[in-house]
Amino acid sequence: MSEVEIGNNTMITGDNGAGKTSFLKLIPAFFGMKTSKISKKSENTDNFVQFYLPYKNSYIVYEYVTHLGNVAQVVLSRHHTTSIEPKVQYRFVAKPFDASDYLNEEQEGKFIALEPHELHTLWSERLINFTKAVPTQSDFRKVMQNDELRTVEKDFHPYSLTGGRNNLKHIDYIVHALITGKVSIPDIKSLLAKIMHQSGGDYKLQFNPNEAERWIEHYEVVSKFESKKESYMTTLENGNELIENEDQLEVQAKYIESALQVITEQFVELQQSVQGKKSVLKEAESAKNQLIETSSESLSNLKGRINGASTQIDKINRQQDHFIDQEIEHKLALFESIPEKEADVATLQSDLDYYSSHSKDIEQINTESELRVKEKNADIKREQKAKESALTAIDREHEIAKSSLEQNHSKLIGQIEKQHSQEREISIGEKHKVEAEISSLTNAILSAPLDEEVVAITAEISKTHTKEVELLNESGNLSNQKYSIQNSDLLSEKSTITSQLKELLNEKSAHLKSIETLDELKNGLKGSALNAIRAIDPDLINNPIIKVLGHKLLLRTDLSAHIDEIDIDAGIYGLHLDIDSLQSPSEFEDMDNQIIVLDEKIAEIDAKTEAIRQRLKEIDAKIATNNVELKRLDKKLEEVKALIDENISKREFLSDKKASLIAEKEASLNKRKEAAEKMLRKAERNIDAITEKRNESIEELNASHLTAKSDCDTIFSEKREASEDIFEQRIDRLKKDIKSIREDANARINDIDFDNEAYRAVKASFDKLIETIEEYRSFEPLINSYTKFKEDDLTRLDDLLAEKQSLLQEQSLLTQKVEIAKQDYARKKADIETEVSSLNRKIDALTELKSSLTSLSSSLSDMGIETVHDAELPTDFDISDFVATNQKLVSKTIAMSKSVKRELSSIQQELVSNGSEDIRKCWNDEVGMMTTNNSHRLYRAQIVAFNKIVHEIIPGFKQIVISNALAMGHGVNEFKLQLNGISRTINDLGRKISDAVNGCSNYDSITDISINLESVIHKIHGWDSIVDFCDAYTIWQESDYKENILPGETFKNRLKQIIDIKRIGNSDVKIEDLFNVVFAVTENGRRKTARTATDLEKMSSNGLTFLFISTLYLGMIKVQRGASLVSIQWPVDELGKLSTENTLRLIGILESNNIAIATALPEPNIDLMNSFGKMYHISKHGYLVENNVEKDELALMMENA
Repeated sequence: MSEVEIGNNTMITGDNGAGKTSFLKLIPAFFGMKTSKISKKSENTDNFVQFYLPYKNSYIVYEYVTHLGNVAQVVLSRHHTTSIEPKVQYRFVAKPFDASDYLNEEQEGKFIALEPHELHTLWSERLINFTKAVPTQSDFRKVMQNDELRTVEKDFHPYSLTGGRNNLKHIDYIVHALITGKVSIPDIKSLLAKIMHQSGGDYKLQFNPNEAERWIEHYEVVSKFESKKESYMTTLENGNELIENEDQLEVQAKYIESALQVITEQFVELQQSVQGKKSVLKEAESAKNQLIETSSESLSNLKGRINGASTQIDKINRQQDHFIDQEIEHKLALFESIPEKEADVATLQSDLDYYSSHSKDIEQINTESELRVKEKNADIKREQKAKESALTAIDREHEIAKSSLEQNHSKLIGQIEKQHSQEREISIGEKHKVEAEISSLTNAILSAPLDEEVVAITAEISKTHTKEVELLNESGNLSNQKYSIQNSDLLSEKSTITSQLKELLNEKSAHLKSIETLDELKNGLKGSALNAIRAIDPDLINNPIIKVLGHKLLLRTDLSAHIDEIDIDAGIYGLHLDIDSLQSPSEFEDMDNQIIVLDEKIAEIDAKTEAIRQRLKEIDAKIATNNVELKRLDKKLEEVKALIDENISKREFLSDKKASLIAEKEASLNKRKEAAEKMLRKAERNIDAITEKRNESIEELNASHLTAKSDCDTIFSEKREASEDIFEQRIDRLKKDIKSIREDANARINDIDFDNEAYRAVKASFDKLIETIEEYRSFEPLINSYTKFKEDDLTRLDDLLAEKQSLLQEQSLLTQKVEIAKQDYARKKADIETEVSSLNRKIDALTELKSSLTSLSSSLSDMGIETVHDAELPTDFDISDFVATNQKLVSKTIAMSKSVKRELSSIQQELVSNGSEDIRKCWNDEVGMMTTNNSHRLYRAQIVAFNKIVHEIIPGFKQIVISNALAMGHGVNEFKLQLNGISRTINDLGRKISDAVNGCSNYDSITDISINLESVIHKIHGWDSIVDFCDAYTIWQESDYKENILPGETFKNRLKQIIDIKRIGNSDVKIEDLFNVVFAVTENGRRKTARTATDLEKMSSNGLTFLFISTLYLGMIKVQRGASLVSIQWPVDELGKLSTENTLRLIGILESNNIAIATALPEPNIDLMNSFGKMYHISKHGYLVENNVEKDELALMMENA
């Protein structure tokens, strides 16, 4: 029994081969290291059990403190199973180690270890708490590392090193890493991969390039459809609409003949109505003109009488105005006051006589002046009489001039009326002539479709219909013949028996492989373990141990390398095979019989395959014959199709020619009709212009007459006023002479020396009174004239005004009568013209309707739709709507028919001929089932087939393409996400390790050691293409996929790149290949970096590589241990690679992180002794001795040696 305490730093010394390293390897086993990884063949010929536990009562006991603070043991013992080799058995004991629990004293001082069953009995007797055996090594590892304890029985949970969320996962690999002191970057990366909770295995891109290429083929079909889907859907919609339109036109066609008959009847009625309206208008016009002529004469007489009365009234008014201007009433009052004035004169005369008696001179002067005054008054009376005579003569001359003007005006009015009547009759005759021509042209337009040349073309079009039906029947027969050739059945049979052939060949291949395997079992396979054993010792293959191993295992070529140094004497234990169980040797028995049975099966398969191949030849020959016949039928169908197209082209040409001819004739007749209508409008304008000219002439003549009358009145008025002015001037001069005479008399009297003022005053009053009387007496002629005017003219004025008013009323009534007649005529004319215009529009509309109906009938006939005679029109039938709707429908249907047939031909070429078998079969089934009755509308069956393709077949293809695209995209994207997740894990672990080793690099001349993990995922083969594809997939999956839209061209192109990646390069990766470990250090002031083992070799000095690896594993331990305070024992072989100073610093760093070193050295290192709590020495005989000497004593012993 050997016991070693490794709770603190421990040093083990001994010669080479003494077992130092073997002892250190037991430390990883405590942490759960797989025992097969601990014992290497290069170091030991035995496996772990045979080397460490060679006997049934051999034990390895680890005493430790659990996470609960309890001291416990884990016991490793030898356990025999059904396998060839014994395995390690693990068991936990809930107490500290005591040797007496394992040993039995046979003799005094001589002990022997108990066997397991004895041991367990002893423990039970001593009431020692222990567990049952841990089921597997993997479970033991989980318990020690507190990793996935939920998968282990709860009885083992208390024995974990750590508890809670803290675990020591992979700690066994870490503490095992530095035992040998060798640096292996791949091993380091493999360990890091394990720490990243990954298996370290391959990451495969789950992608089948063959399926992807088939997907691309299907995608092209669906994509081609999708790219033209809108056009295809439009074609389908147009096709369905075309069928509906033709069906609707067939229903409507039966009403055309009846509608034409109704239009003809309406046309005759409208023409009769127009003639009746025109006759009524002519009669009304004649009555109006007669009334105007009769009224014109009466109006002329009335105007003369009114003018005469107006003249007399005007004259009376002018005279009255003249008297008013002369202040006749005032003068009359003054004249009537003369007697009073004369009485006053007599009074004053007596006074003057009194004074005159005193002066004869004054008397004489007065007598002379009075005499002269009388003479002047007599002259004034003569001038007044002459004035009256002159004015009377001027008035008489004025009346004569006005009478002459009236007579001349009446004469000119008569001339204008006569000229107007003549010109109007001529224009009306021209108008009637033009109307007759328009009626004739309208009838000609209606009969245009019945032209001989048009009828001949219609007959030719009918012939093309007949020929097309014949050709379509022939095409249908050829299609039926083609359809009857069932290559699909042959192909289906070929596919079935080909699958059968493939299965038979696979079965044959399996049998041949089985025979080959049996032969190999009999003879051994070159390069296998069996052959390697035979090469070492031919007799060894007959060794029973070979049968125990099994031939299949020994035929594995990958095991041959492990048998190069076989130790025959060691038996099977010389084969270090990492296996848990072996196959039974059943397949090694009765091989010859098995081979015979397999040969018989192969012969039977050969017979079946020969029969299948013969049938395949027959099918291929039949398909070849059918293909020749199909080519012949296709060629004939193409010829028929060409004839159909030629016939359709001819019909379209004739239809266009017919329409062009009808349009040309109608255009010529319409042009003539438009010219005639233009002449009619011109004639109507001429009639209106003649009437308007007559009215304008009369109005102009009336205006001229009124002007002449006004001028005449002005001239005579001015002449009368001038004559009056002359006489008034003469009278005024005579009055001035009288005044001058009196003034002269007074002056002479004043010159007489007569001092009596009273006389002068009386004389002045007398003279003034005499002068006033004379002035008043001068009014007498005017007063006499006024008296006569009042007695004669003013009395007549009321009669004249009454007469004039009566005449004006009569004139107004007559004028109103004429105007009313004119207005009635104008209104009646406007109404009739409106009605006629409306009737003409209806006639034009009916003409156009008839032409449209005829054209519609012709178009329907060209389309193969015949009209029906004597079909009864519905009660609410509207011909205009009927024509407009159906004409538009016909035009649309014709255009749509050409477009749909052209597009269906293109679709047949693009989608059917070059499409899948399902599409072709659907198309041929529908078209082939056409009957003779509907063969002239081949497109109908094509539309039905196309509808199924669009709504059933293509959507099914599309869903398959989308689902497969989703599956492929998801697979590649998952691969990318896995690698991206690994990249994040790499970066995260690198950061944690970098943080963990921060401050752990204070060595002699070496500082600032840093360790990082560098992701190189972006450098793997095809990564950029994978990212591009995933980007395209993500964009599609997040947007278009939700709308059920195909991926775009970018997705397809990126998919091709993924196919190339799978075909050209290997897309499978290992996690170890996805990152680099980057070491960096500052040594002697220089910064150095290494990513590979070569880099480490180039930059290593003073054990630098060892420090790198130590620092890295220290970081790993800190990362894995986390917050746990558990102490880690780190076995380090050959610690002497470092300088003493750096070794001491490393030990200090590890101690500060609760890590104890267990190292193996050939001999004790005096400089390091103080750093190790325990030191052991293994002698050359294998005995373990604990060294408890002090440093000075050891140094002295070494010096003496």
